[in-house]
Amino acid sequence: MRHFRVSGAEFSNRQPHPSETYFGRLRTNASNDDYAAVHLRYHEIRGIWVREQNKRGIMELLKPDVSRFSIGEASFVIDISPGHNRRPSDDEAFTIVKTPDFLNRYIGLSKTLRPKSILELGIFQGGGFVFFDSLFSPETIAAVELDRTPVAPLMDWIKKHPGRFAHFGSNQTDSQLLKRIVSDELGGALDLVIDDASHLYEATRLSFETLFPLLAPSGHYVIEDWAWAHAPLYQGDKAPFAGRPALTNLIFDLVLLHGSTPFIAAINIFKTMVVVQKATAPAVPNDFWSLIRNRGKEAPRI
Repeated sequence: MRHFRVSGAEFSNRQPHPSETYFGRLRTNASNDDYAAVHLRYHEIRGIWVREQNKRGIMELLKPDVSRFSIGEASFVIDISPGHNRRPSDDEAFTIVKTPDFLNRYIGLSKTLRPKSILELGIFQGGGFVFFDSLFSPETIAAVELDRTPVAPLMDWIKKHPGRFAHFGSNQTDSQLLKRIVSDELGGALDLVIDDASHLYEATRLSFETLFPLLAPSGHYVIEDWAWAHAPLYQGDKAPFAGRPALTNLIFDLVLLHGSTPFIAAINIFKTMVVVQKATAPAVPNDFWSLIRNRGKEAPRI
């Protein structure tokens, strides 16, 4: 059974049960003995309802000021301080570098999305990996990370949970590795991809080029932090990554692909992420970028 706690308070994570109004009316007219029996029965039914909602992974949205939360056996600390100041994950809690609003996007997706297999690009301290594992309860989940140093608490988590895999010292541009992970570790199926790796246009585009054809029909591909080039920090000739193409260019590419081909069912753009849903048919060829039609004009680039 899945529980959700924030600052020590446990939420039922449920939709309203239709019998609550009925039991509320009984309370008005029943004797004390009758009401006690009704009250007991109400809580029995309510418990069944809550358990069903928890099985479906339905969670309360996080409040804006939350800094710690738990899902089941996993505890998390939200830390969005500069990279060199972030706390490492430890035995007490995993560090996750996403704001409550950011995490709420995934909690919202979990109400309708039930992926059996997940591939995460970018691990950092393992907080995202364990969050997605706990939130979606997939059959299998794998991740790649450029840093060569394994995160000990994450490796302990993986040892305790079969079907979980992490590849440190691995590049998101390694197409052969990504294909091998999907084939060997995810059973040839890929329902959800979450790219929180380099945030660079070239590398992120190459990962999409590799994995989108492997994504299951109606599968989802999430690209995080696509809007970094529009933040004040990245303006001007001397700003970080001033000489690199903005990740926004990939959003342009995806819109053109959506308009030119039947491969994408929908693109949902949020400030924190873009969510691409694959169409149910037809199969996506490996050279799908070449099928973009733009009236012979150059696509916008920033």
